[in-house]
Amino acid sequence: MGKKREVAPKGDKTWLKIVIASVSMLGIGLLLGYLIFSNGNASSHNVEHKGHQHSTEDNIDKNSEGEIWTCSMHPQIRQNEPGICPICEMDLIPLEANTSNDPLVLQMTEEAVKLSDIRTSVIGVESGSTGKVIRMTGKVQSDERNASSQVAHVKGRIEKLYVNFTGEVVNAGQKLADIYAPDLIAAQQELLEALKVQDYNPDLPETVRRKLKYWKIDEATIKRIEQTERIQETFPLYATESGIVAKRRVAVGDYINQGESLFDLMDLSKVWVIFEAYEEDLAEISIGNRIEFTASTIPNRTFKSNVTFIDPMVNPNTRTIAIRTEISNKNGRLKPGTLVYGELNKVKMMKGQPTVPKTAVMWTGKTSVVYVKLDSMEIPSFQYREVEIGEEIGNGYRIISGLEKGEE
Repeated sequence: MGKKREVAPKGDKTWLKIVIASVSMLGIGLLLGYLIFSNGNASSHNVEHKGHQHSTEDNIDKNSEGEIWTCSMHPQIRQNEPGICPICEMDLIPLEANTSNDPLVLQMTEEAVKLSDIRTSVIGVESGSTGKVIRMTGKVQSDERNASSQVAHVKGRIEKLYVNFTGEVVNAGQKLADIYAPDLIAAQQELLEALKVQDYNPDLPETVRRKLKYWKIDEATIKRIEQTERIQETFPLYATESGIVAKRRVAVGDYINQGESLFDLMDLSKVWVIFEAYEEDLAEISIGNRIEFTASTIPNRTFKSNVTFIDPMVNPNTRTIAIRTEISNKNGRLKPGTLVYGELNKVKMMKGQPTVPKTAVMWTGKTSVVYVKLDSMEIPSFQYREVEIGEEIGNGYRIISGLEKGEE
């Protein structure tokens, strides 16, 4: 018997067509995807490769040229590639050629020099006379030698005062007070009795007159007593000196003894001006030096005085020495206690002394430092230099060592 041939049903052929179509579409999709992504990766690879090669070439060029980048404001910033300054965030610029590797040399760009307003001056040699200015502060003080006390020459009671307050001006010969003195009354009676017996004892009246004169009774008052034959109960007390009442010691009704002070007077027609000088300036100050000063209470006026005394003791609290000058004050404009500002100009003869401006010197501890411009460099360069300076000369210092004439 032969086998029967199986024939697929009609519905099965339709399913087969669908499978074949799906496989075909998948194959086309894979082919297109391969072509697309394969080209994209190749392009990307080529671009990346080319870019990498370009960067490498650039780095090689830069390294071969040895170019350094720096900041125009902060020249200490240096690096091998462009960027921004970590301090001021300005764009870095190429550092010019002919630079120095000396750590004591400060190099700057032209822009930095202009922005920093750096100024230089050429070291010169000073000859002839030069001056050192010593500045001091001080106060006006009364001249102790012109102080006086108005005393009573006889004991008695103050009946009336003609000077009543501190600070009042008193002139020599001015009446200060009236005094009731029992001893003067007794002496007047004795004088009148002596005149009655002068024919028998001619020397007795003169003896009594001398007693009254000892008590500062003037000749005119004595003659008036003799002529009127009247006893004077109170006597005036006159000023023997001129000045300002520094202290009033009595009041009306006080009983005083002979020699007791009524007023303390201070003559201000001549005053002292006491300045305070520092120890280091004492070597420059001597008797006779002139000090010019201004007073805070008298603007736009300069006074001149001469040094008459230098205190032998140093004030342990302020480490200063009192320098005393004297000046006429007849108009009384300089009041004791007034603050003054003085200058002593010390003139010296200098021969061949190099000087440097004060503004150019910096101090680092005990060391004095200046920066010297190097003319051999194409870019602004300044060398750190330690110097030894001497005394102050005007607006500069004398250079002992470290700088030469002509250096900038």
